[in-house]
Formats: sequence, C-alpha cells, structure tokens
Amino acid sequence: SQSLITKPNISSQSLITKPNNSLQSLTTKPNISSQSSTTKPNNSLQSLTTKPNISSQSSTTKPNISSQSLTTKPNISSQSLITKSNISSQSLTTKHNNSSQSLITKPNISSQSSTTKPNISSQSSTTKPNISSQS
Repeated sequence: SQSLITKPNISSQSLITKPNNSLQSLTTKPNISSQSSTTKPNNSLQSLTTKPNISSQSSTTKPNISSQSLTTKPNISSQSLITKSNISSQSLTTKHNNSSQSLITKPNISSQSSTTKPNISSQSSTTKPNISSQS
C-alpha cells in the first residue's frame, strides 16, 4: 500500500510546469506585430498629398486661353453695325428736301425711337440734326 502512494505524487508535479512555459511564449509575439502595423499607413498618407498639387496648376492655364478668344469676336461685329446706319441716314435727308413742311412732324417721333435702339452706334444720332439744321 505504501508503494502506490509515492507514484502519483511525482506525476502531479510534472503537469504543472508545462503550461506555465507555454503561456509566456505567447505574450511576446503580438507585441512585435503591433508595431509593424503603425508604420505602413504613415507612408501611404504622404504620397497622396503630392499628387493633387500638380493637377491644380494645370487647370488654371486652360481658361486663360479661352477668355482671350472671346474678346476679339465682338469687336468685329460692332464695326459692321456702324456702317449700316450711316447708309440709312443719307436716304432720309433727300426726302426732307422735297416736302419740308409735311415731313417735319413725322421725324420728331422717329428721332426718339432711334436713340433707344442703336446703343452701339452713338455717332449716327449726332449726324442727323447737323444736316437738318442747314436746310
């Protein structure tokens, strides 16, 4: 009966030492992996800031070219409107010379309407009373 008591005492101590060693080895590994994950996103954030700085400069040069081409076109069209009104003003002076009394009342109405329409050709409105004052 005494020989059976000593054997389980030895076997119980050998089981306690093994799990203590395995617990310590597991804590050292995640400490290394947590540091490596923080260095990677820091590098990727810096590379994204340099790219939009280049694209913003190229967009400002394009509308500057298109704005200059629009100013040359209305300058040509404004000159063509001045020549047409000068031809029509000469045809009205010949009618006044034929019947001077009957046509004096009518051009008073038409002289007011001509000032509102040709805002572009300001010179055509000043030549009409100069011709009528001499007749």
